Parts: sequence; structure tokens; C-alpha cells
Amino acid sequence: MQPTSDDELKEYKRFYEGYGKKFTTLYSGIELTGDIEIQTEEKHNLKVCCLIYGNIICKGLVFITKDAKIHGDIIAAAIIIEGEVTGDLTASDKIELRKSAKVKGNCKTAHFARDESCDFSGFVDESDQSTDFVIFEEKRDDYDLVIE
Repeated sequence: MQPTSDDELKEYKRFYEGYGKKFTTLYSGIELTGDIEIQTEEKHNLKVCCLIYGNIICKGLVFITKDAKIHGDIIAAAIIIEGEVTGDLTASDKIELRKSAKVKGNCKTAHFARDESCDFSGFVDESDQSTDFVIFEEKRDDYDLVIE
């Protein structure tokens, strides 16, 4: 499915520019117990739409959709949260918490952005003084990122 509006096209391009088009999707209706580690030579991305009891490790981007609930830590190049996470987030590039995100855990990353109305209970590690902080107001309503 290709993006149809200008806003979808911008989001699509922004998403793929740094992380590529290789994805594994864990669809809703699945309940997993145990750690998930994506082991590839190149960046590979993970879209999660289900319930996971365990940690996630990925060299690319981890996208937690509105339907997903994670009980474990996430380590990745980048993390975008729309669903619920109970655990610590560590990203070498960025962490983005969108309006519907519910996060209970600490964050460590170079770039941290969150919607002003998301539910975030935790700390952002400031030990690296170069961490960027952005608080934004999400403009789009009920938009799911297009991933083929």
C-alpha cells in the first residue's frame, strides 16, 4: 500500500530514509513470551501490533503500534511508540512517543521527542549532555504508518 496524501508521503519518506524497507511485522492477535532479537548484518525493522512479554533487540527501527503492549525493554537504533510499553527504552538514534503512547520506563537516546499529551512515567537519561529534547503536539488523527 502506497501513501495517498501529502502528509502520508512525508511520513513514509521520513520513516524509510534512515532505516530502509526491510520489515518484520508481528500482527495483532499474537501473544509472545520471550525475548526477540533481530539478528541481521544490515538494519532490519520491526513493526509490533501484538502483546509481548520479553525484551526486543533490533538494529533498525522498532515501531510499536496503538494495538501493541510490551512488557520488557527495547533496544534499537530508533523507537517509535504509539502503544503501551512497560520497560526501559534505549535507542542509538531517537525515541519518539506519540499522542497515544503509554510508557512506564526510562529512556536513553541521542534524540528524544514526545507528544505533550502522551502518558510517560519515567526519566530521560541526561548523562550524555548532547541529548536533544522536543515536546510536540501531534496534528494527525488516527494515522497508521504505511509499511509494505
